[in-house]
Amino acid sequence: MVQTLPKRIIALLLSVVLIMSLAACGETQQQQETVQPTTNGNYTAGTYTATTPGRNGPITVEVTFDTDKATAAKVTEHAETAGIADAPVERIPKTFIESQSLQIDAITGATETSDAILAALADCVSQAGGNPDALKKVEIKSHGPGETVEMTADIVIIGGGGAGMSAAVTAIDNGASVIVVEKTAALGGNTLRSGGGFNSAGPIIGKNWEQTEGLAETIQSYIDLEPKNEKMAEWQSIVKKDFEEHTASGAKHLFDSEEFHMLQTYVEGDCIGNPDLIELMCRDAKELVTWGESLGGTFNLDAKGVLGMGSIWPRAYNLVDGYGVGGGKFFDLFDKHLQGSPIEYAMEVEAKEFIMEDGRVVGVKGEKVDGTPYVFHAEKAVILASGGFTANVEMREKYNTKWEYIGENLPISGSPANTGDGHRMAEGIGAKLVEMSEIQLQPLATASSGALQFVCLPSCPFINSNGERFVNEAERRDVMSKAILEQPNSLMYQIASSQNLWVTDGITITGDVLSEMIEKGDVVTADTLEELAIKLNIDPTTFINTINEYNEAVINKFDPLTGRVSFIEEDYIEEEGPYWAHIISPSVHFTMGGVAVDTDLHVLDQDGNIIPGLYAAGEVCGGFHGGNRVGGNAITQILRSGINAGVNATMSK
Repeated sequence: MVQTLPKRIIALLLSVVLIMSLAACGETQQQQETVQPTTNGNYTAGTYTATTPGRNGPITVEVTFDTDKATAAKVTEHAETAGIADAPVERIPKTFIESQSLQIDAITGATETSDAILAALADCVSQAGGNPDALKKVEIKSHGPGETVEMTADIVIIGGGGAGMSAAVTAIDNGASVIVVEKTAALGGNTLRSGGGFNSAGPIIGKNWEQTEGLAETIQSYIDLEPKNEKMAEWQSIVKKDFEEHTASGAKHLFDSEEFHMLQTYVEGDCIGNPDLIELMCRDAKELVTWGESLGGTFNLDAKGVLGMGSIWPRAYNLVDGYGVGGGKFFDLFDKHLQGSPIEYAMEVEAKEFIMEDGRVVGVKGEKVDGTPYVFHAEKAVILASGGFTANVEMREKYNTKWEYIGENLPISGSPANTGDGHRMAEGIGAKLVEMSEIQLQPLATASSGALQFVCLPSCPFINSNGERFVNEAERRDVMSKAILEQPNSLMYQIASSQNLWVTDGITITGDVLSEMIEKGDVVTADTLEELAIKLNIDPTTFINTINEYNEAVINKFDPLTGRVSFIEEDYIEEEGPYWAHIISPSVHFTMGGVAVDTDLHVLDQDGNIIPGLYAAGEVCGGFHGGNRVGGNAITQILRSGINAGVNATMSK
């Protein structure tokens, strides 16, 4: 399908180029040598540093040269995502020293970080009087593909993200041995790049919210909808009964229940999701907290509960301890729990095809990044947890029916390794794919990169370049994304004061360094609203009036402009500065479509029959979300499907 780039996307790209060019003036630095240089031979001997922009912020590299060669190199500072950046940070400087070459391949899954390190190394070469272009032509000797590697375990898991690793944990806890086949150099997938919040219905967070008249009317509106099927009618009946009892009790706190979570998920997914899978995801989701605690995690059980971006209702929990940020905290738990367990990892190995025997999946063929073939034998079952296809432009364009433009110039917020490999493999053995046209854009992505970098509470005001609000900030993600794309230059500014800045000790909830985002030009800060408006090239009077009207809506817990009724005190923009504006534009975030599965997570064929020996978990599964994924449901689905697939696969015969 040939697509024409819309004018507003072109304008956005030009705006982003301007932002980045201004930021680059302060980011590409050539530091002074740390030792007195001497000239003799190919280089001026000394130690040099250079800083180049990475995905999350500046990356600084230090290189020492004698007159003939580089003798030492290391990354001294960076703000890249923990886990994802480990391989390029460690490997690329080492490879540079060993080979004296800049013809080094980027690490799969960490391309931007790799490219930034290589650019900084090249900068240091130039500072030392060398020729980086010549070093880019120096070939690194390759040993070529090795002999075929064969590995065997009870369970073979394709993908080391949140779904794959939760499946690994439960499979091992149920007595199985496990091999995890991971395409990139780091575990984590999209879960590692997420905020980490997951939805679990219940009274804990609801008790910290006041049930206003507007919120009560919202609950009733779901009850009053014409049911699409028996399951929806059943949920409505239960919600009606429970809500009436809640109201009759005189309770002032916000109502919530598992059935209401199911009903909202189904309705906000345009009633096209699989009700049985939605029930599987939402039923007893509170057990995910118990499961996480059993691994050593601590959750924000006493939190007021932030209304997550596109989450519709406040019911999200987060891990509050452990190494890393956001979803990365889960991998700290997984790593500690799996120490000494019968688990092996095949890293930088791309799964290519399933091994079939008498109609049953009995293994997987793969290939390492150096071309070495791998064969994985599964004694019990294979679990497909390969993620979505957000990074596959061809697949996006093939299946898209929702968005005016979904092509290569629209950035992604997640892993570049999510290229639909699992979809292709499963379809190749007759698996049914469902809801493939349902592709989600992330409304709150950083405009310059598409990265998910939460700076403000998700519910903070959205303001366009005219100084106006234009959408309910608590709406569905697709509604918000479409509204932003319709604004001038297809971007907007999310505004925060101190109390609604989602930053602790200078670090955002997604692990980004706020000062570096400001330096890069992705965030603008000022001491007064008038100054902020001027910096954003917005009429100050219009801007301040918009903020005042928004604050009035927060106080009244009702917004006459957009109909928004979900507010907390922390949404209020304070009278005293400082203030921040995060420059935002949507990016491709999630693919709701995938392989058809049943409630035991068996993969199904075109006729709805089980494909023996094959299970699926996580984003590769279709049917859980319908036409729109509710914010906070991704991690819920990832954990629930991973846990269940791990248990069921272990019991497979």
